Amino acid sequence: MDQCNRITNHESRVTNPKPCLEYQIGKCNGLCIQAVSHEEYRRRIDLVMDFFKGNRDALAKKARELMAQAAADKKFERAAKLRDALGFMEHQKEGQIVSDPHGKDLDVIGVALSNNHSVAVVLKVREGKMIGEEKFPLQGQPDSIAEALDAFLPQYAEAQTDLPPAIVISDDFPDRVLLEAWCTSRTGRRLRIIVPERGKKSHLLDLAVTNAQEKLRAQETAWETAARNLEDALKGLQDILKLPALPKRIEGYDISHLGGTETVGSMVVMENGKPANDQYRSFTLRTIKEGEVDDYKSLREVLKRRLRHLTQNVRLEEIEWKKRGISFGKARKGEAKAIEEIITENSEILSNENIDYRQFFIARKDNGIIALARLVENPGKVMEIKSVWVDKKERGQKLGQFVVRKILYGIKKEKVYVIIDPQSQLEEYYGDIGFRHVHEPPDVLQKKTEQFCKEHPEAKLGIIMVRLPSEGKTDTSLSARPDLLVIDGGKGQLSAALDAMEMMQIALPVIGLAKKQEEVFIPGHKDPVIFPNEAPAKYLLMRLRDEAHRFSNRHREKRLKHKSVGSALDEIPGVGPLTKSELLKRFGTVTGIREATDEELMTIINAGQLKALREAL
Repeated sequence: MDQCNRITNHESRVTNPKPCLEYQIGKCNGLCIQAVSHEEYRRRIDLVMDFFKGNRDALAKKARELMAQAAADKKFERAAKLRDALGFMEHQKEGQIVSDPHGKDLDVIGVALSNNHSVAVVLKVREGKMIGEEKFPLQGQPDSIAEALDAFLPQYAEAQTDLPPAIVISDDFPDRVLLEAWCTSRTGRRLRIIVPERGKKSHLLDLAVTNAQEKLRAQETAWETAARNLEDALKGLQDILKLPALPKRIEGYDISHLGGTETVGSMVVMENGKPANDQYRSFTLRTIKEGEVDDYKSLREVLKRRLRHLTQNVRLEEIEWKKRGISFGKARKGEAKAIEEIITENSEILSNENIDYRQFFIARKDNGIIALARLVENPGKVMEIKSVWVDKKERGQKLGQFVVRKILYGIKKEKVYVIIDPQSQLEEYYGDIGFRHVHEPPDVLQKKTEQFCKEHPEAKLGIIMVRLPSEGKTDTSLSARPDLLVIDGGKGQLSAALDAMEMMQIALPVIGLAKKQEEVFIPGHKDPVIFPNEAPAKYLLMRLRDEAHRFSNRHREKRLKHKSVGSALDEIPGVGPLTKSELLKRFGTVTGIREATDEELMTIINAGQLKALREAL
């Protein structure tokens, strides 16, 4: 600093006008004595940086100009030096080991997997020359290269500001066409994702994969050291949080949305301190309306949907109901009159359309009906739950939900729908047993709700929800009991999690991890738990929280891309998912489809689809 102060004062004025030795022997621009302006010096530095990035055309052009000027001034020694410099640049251009014969821009992505880790290496090729390499350790434990690329590429593409026209990869993955279309719409020019079989691109890909394998091996030792610390971290968690057992299975939860749209939740899992990628689950929110921002409500829904897999067992629950004197079964012929009386007495909330006792499922107590629901088959084999009723004396025990679940328990393959009154606030009621909003309901149900509104002008259009067959299947991850739940957030989020557990009548160890100060909150304590400095246990929680955040963002971004790319085509009647995929694969974007000729389109779609497409686009 003393030397700097002797050369310049604080106002950057020159106080030592003598040039340095480097300037005197021709190896310095003389910026220190203002022999060159700051702007010119910056321009010269930029030219050098461009050279090392592979952008050598501008520097070569400048060298030719200076060489011509030196020759005109009869400075032949300087002209000779510039000639040699030009020759060096040409030699570098011709001798570039990694190059594309057509001088194209590419990103070449190689992935390497080990038992527990994975790494991606990106070689950046610009104007046919490799100008750089980037390494990306990948989150989770992908089972294949394709799975790793499916997770990595959307995040990589979104983060880049200079995406090239082509990305080279080793393995195809399911959403390749969709990602191509999204990147094309984002950049305004077509982007292709290529899986080469031979040639220069294949050689580049081999280099990227080799580099990824080397970097993965180099990091294995560090990762193994970290793994040895996992057991200490888990033991620390048990001691600090006073857990009843070592937290071998820890689940982390996060909510993500974009201004109240595309609200999703995530569940990530660590088993023995390591990410269990195959156990991750994502939740598309069912009770949150478009534009609604309510993280607490969203979290309650996610946790209730997750925890019901631990608390709901139809067979065991029925045994408990029977202990209370309640039995279940199909309606008997002798109960037909009682069913009609219940429907008539509650006609303001129950439909009296085509009453047939054989459709009903009954809950009985003391030989009387205390709850009922029916399953109706509409035209087109559209199954619908209707006429759900519980005696006032028996309400508040989730008896109605159990009757519906008993009906659904016997249905393995069909979708089942329900139409609810928007003013009844029953969306969450049905959401708890596996129903979700449907944006394109069957015509028979849509027409039914529209007809009802015509006959009852004061009524609002019914909300149609659907329960998919997959809801009835056993999920190996959701059926596993966690040793600890980690909620992304502070006291408010922790309180919402406790509400959800109380509703589901289950108790599990749970904590909240706030982002701002990385504070850990536990139930019943006003102040955060104090962790020792540099505690491995706390870093483990932070990694889990960050992974939950990443996973929920990925799910939201994926939904947003599906929506942005597919929405215009989704509105076209007669154009299904396969046809839509073929159109995007052939023409790249919706704009490309719109600008295609009828003859080009007719190679994929028929005349009726063409007419509908032209009308829609």
